[in-house]
Amino acid sequence: MSISLAQELQAKREVSLKTWQLFLLILFANLIISWIYNEFIVTREVYHSLFSEQLEASRIDEYFDFTRKLSLWGYLFQPLLFWLQITFFALLIQTPLMLVFIEIPFRQIFRIVLIASLATMALSIVQILRLSFYAPSELTQTVVNVVPFSLTAFIDASSYPKTAIFVLNKFSLFELAWCVLLYKGLVATSKIKRDSVLLLVFGIWIVLLLFQWGLVAYFAGVNG
Repeated sequence: MSISLAQELQAKREVSLKTWQLFLLILFANLIISWIYNEFIVTREVYHSLFSEQLEASRIDEYFDFTRKLSLWGYLFQPLLFWLQITFFALLIQTPLMLVFIEIPFRQIFRIVLIASLATMALSIVQILRLSFYAPSELTQTVVNVVPFSLTAFIDASSYPKTAIFVLNKFSLFELAWCVLLYKGLVATSKIKRDSVLLLVFGIWIVLLLFQWGLVAYFAGVNG
């Protein structure tokens, strides 16, 4: 009985992806999603629709060509940026754990955060599917900025400032899924109590929300 159980556990280890394999798989998927978004959603016609009231047609074309060149650099640096993002989130989780003398290997937390990033990838896919049903002339800043299955989807987003829209977008099923995946991953380590994990995940979410909101508020102020 114990031999068969050991064989089953060994088989599961062999079937499951290693962390670096999972990282490359998610990274490759994100690159494809970014390419589809740039090539089929944010087209030249969409740029003209978004900026026709602010810029002349020739300036819009120049801006579009410039952003396309930047997107090529984005593809090149996306592996590094994605690794830095996962590493930052992992350190954000590990730091408070170390302060209370709870030791979880960094590579394990890294994998948990990596798996949680699947929620963000799912959001990108759903957003592409949603925007694909709009004609280029129908894509406004308000439509593009709305996150599916969030509080913003149930209000008139054009009546609210960017900072408020950002906060309302954060209350979505995808943010909930991200938190749930983090929670389940940390609970599975069996080194933290469930209520402590709940407080940790909620605290991390609040810290990220405030940090990102601060950036949005700053750039909104800079752009007037």
